[in-house]
Amino acid sequence: MESGLDTVQTAALLFPDYDSLRSGLAKDLYEQERVVQEYFEQAAHITTLNITRLMFNSSESEVRALPDAYALLFLLQASAVEYLRSKNITFTQVGGYGLGVYGALFAAETFTFPDGLYMLSKWATAYNDLLHEKNFKKIQVEGISRKVLEKKIEEQDTQLIALSEKISETIYVITGIRSVVETCQEYFQTKYPESAITELSLESGLYADLAPESIAHFKQYLEKVEFKDATVTCFAPDSSHDLVHAQEIKDFVSMQPCTFQDRVQLIERYAHAETIIIPFADEALFAQVKARYPEKNIINLI
Repeated sequence: MESGLDTVQTAALLFPDYDSLRSGLAKDLYEQERVVQEYFEQAAHITTLNITRLMFNSSESEVRALPDAYALLFLLQASAVEYLRSKNITFTQVGGYGLGVYGALFAAETFTFPDGLYMLSKWATAYNDLLHEKNFKKIQVEGISRKVLEKKIEEQDTQLIALSEKISETIYVITGIRSVVETCQEYFQTKYPESAITELSLESGLYADLAPESIAHFKQYLEKVEFKDATVTCFAPDSSHDLVHAQEIKDFVSMQPCTFQDRVQLIERYAHAETIIIPFADEALFAQVKARYPEKNIINLI
């Protein structure tokens, strides 16, 4: 729990992706705040999962395993939203990247908590099935320019590989069929030996338009969800526009699992905020936001 909230009246919210999910998150909030307990109870009823055991008495790998991990992250972010509202904090802007966009859209009141759990559960199941069908690989590349990365990817079959994320000005993520990714990886390691390449967990998301059949399947479930216009400025993680109207939000969510993620651009949108609250930020994200805005009040709700 973050004691710095006592003097906060207004704040912008930034919701992180899957990488922030870890065992034990929100334990103090759960034990001390009834509003958080109510959300945990509601999630347990809807999903039939033993939420408290998973979050507070399970291994890191169990908490982060598909298909349940996405619903757990959304639960944490949604309960954080209600906790902050209970502290009479007004949200000035909201935004998120990756799975965090669902937390942002919930904070903007564009869909209900049960609908958010429903969407994340459906996508997680479809994505988990996809990972068993196709042999994907995801790598983080540091120290090679975007121009070079894009040029090499364009030489491949782009239906099998894509530049999927921009994490910082020097770090990008490439996702695709394992054999094609490894071909590019070998080229980068030979041509740019000073670069750093790390394999990433596929559970963190595809974020590349490599699975149109899964997207089509996911869209069917969205017909059961009632989307509403955003009640607060909501930043899209893939461009500089805001998510405002119900239909455009629905269209965005339908493509969100495969939308290019630009963390740098999203962070830039917080330039006018005085206080930025990041519910359950991982250390790398918190440090990145602090480095970009050293003069601002940055709060990591843990």
